[in-house]
Amino acid sequence: MSELIQYPGWPAGLPRSLDYPEVPVHCLLKSSAATYGDQEALVYREAGWSFAKLWELAGRLAAGLKKLGIAKGDVVGVCMTNVPQYLVAYYGTLLAGATYTPLSPMLSAKELEHQANTAGAKAVVVYQPFVDNILPLRQVSAVHTVIATSDAQCADMMAPDQPRDGCLDFGRLLAENAPDFSEPALEPRKDLAHIAFTGGTTGLSKGVAVSHFNVTVNTLQTAHWRAGGRPSLQNGLLKFIERDPDQKNSPMIYSTQPGADTMVNVAPWFHALGIVVAVNSSMYMGHRLVTHTRLNLEEYIADIARYRASMIAGVPTLFYELAHLPSLKDYNLSGVRLLRFGAAPLDPELWRRLGQLFPGAAVSAAYGLTESTTIATSNPTTNTGVIKVGSAGLPIFDTDVKIIDPESGQDLPTGQNGEVCLRGPQVTLGYLNQPEETAQVYLADGWLRTGDLGHLDPDGYLFLVGRRKEMLIYKGYNVFPVELESVLYQHPAVKLCAVVGLPDPTAGEIPKAFVCLREGARASEKELMDFVNEKVSPYKKIRQLEFLEQMPLTPAGKILKRKLVETA
Repeated sequence: MSELIQYPGWPAGLPRSLDYPEVPVHCLLKSSAATYGDQEALVYREAGWSFAKLWELAGRLAAGLKKLGIAKGDVVGVCMTNVPQYLVAYYGTLLAGATYTPLSPMLSAKELEHQANTAGAKAVVVYQPFVDNILPLRQVSAVHTVIATSDAQCADMMAPDQPRDGCLDFGRLLAENAPDFSEPALEPRKDLAHIAFTGGTTGLSKGVAVSHFNVTVNTLQTAHWRAGGRPSLQNGLLKFIERDPDQKNSPMIYSTQPGADTMVNVAPWFHALGIVVAVNSSMYMGHRLVTHTRLNLEEYIADIARYRASMIAGVPTLFYELAHLPSLKDYNLSGVRLLRFGAAPLDPELWRRLGQLFPGAAVSAAYGLTESTTIATSNPTTNTGVIKVGSAGLPIFDTDVKIIDPESGQDLPTGQNGEVCLRGPQVTLGYLNQPEETAQVYLADGWLRTGDLGHLDPDGYLFLVGRRKEMLIYKGYNVFPVELESVLYQHPAVKLCAVVGLPDPTAGEIPKAFVCLREGARASEKELMDFVNEKVSPYKKIRQLEFLEQMPLTPAGKILKRKLVETA
């Protein structure tokens, strides 16, 4: 690998690079089962499972999948919300040598067919409420086996149940198979752990080939960014090695501790942020994961207080709701040491408000994309680094960022906006069966063209200004929607907003805003347009504004701007 770029703002006490053992992803759970054993790993509706129990159940599912003919390289889809069976399906698939692909319950029939065929899925493990979404795939794809799990099995995964016609029962499959922990011969840098899918915000989603090495690396990067220390492989098991002596003697304060913390999770596991940052990092760190299948803000906050959770992670919509929850003051949330958000920018005013509501916590933005597994940059989460409001942070361990001219490909100087490019061991292998698309984005020298626009400041912090495809040109001037959205979010009546470019015969494109108001709030089109237009250059002014009852969102919580353009 090329020599890493050194960034002036790098947090004191953190190494610029880590050593990454080349192990398959299921080694994360295998290692925690050996290290933490009967310690509680997962909680759902008062029921709990230890690390050792989850590993045993994963071994049972791996055995069952092998008996059903699933072999190394075959693809197994998982279609569930965040129920406990998801983790067993995920790790059991990987332990069997198969490749996991997430099938969101929120996908349309057309999207499910597209993803199943792109991935080449042969089997699907599905939560009972979504069986009707999956069974038709047997007629239009390579899916031949459907394994259904019921609500009753959320408490006892091995309890038998009567599945729908055409489905095998998840509980019986576990109960009838002794655990098989024999590990297939895998090459972590080449063999696929995930076939993930891009968000599809601008068109049909693409399948991304994610190796075992990519997933393991990004898990370790995100875990050690929060907790210091370094990973080590000992007798085939991953170990969290305590901080180096110079780190131990420094005044550094870490946001999480191995073997001692809890995360209350509502981020969907069918999204990379959920499965890598929430699930895999928690398993590796020996943290207890309290899972919620949907966001009920009162229940979510109550569990954060009840379990003394140290970290809140999610998309900006979660933090908006959190900051405006009247009863927030009634809960003891003093255990929270980190608020981390990603997937979309957060309004700087809201960012500052969260810092006031959680004075003992770091409020940190992270940035990444499906093509980089998940996270590539993050604000520091220790007291030795500086959090810059509005930034996506610094490149994390072993990751470089540069800015190029989108047309010429030439490197641009500090402070100048251009296309963001990433390089690091978490950059994935490319788009599945799309060599031309891969060649356009995954460059020969290891750099990944993200399609996002932004700049680096003198300290190496990344500031994003929008997507290249979303940038609009008004009378020859570049207009970045995210800048206008940021101003709109400063208005107290605005809950969600998005700005898109619409064709105009004289100007080329004009900015149009779509706005969802907070419950009970009132504002007119003119009021909001004046609020923004008084604060921006004349060529950036919003020219049209439309109110919506509901904003179209992806399963990951990103606004589907292509839907807005289609209906504008």
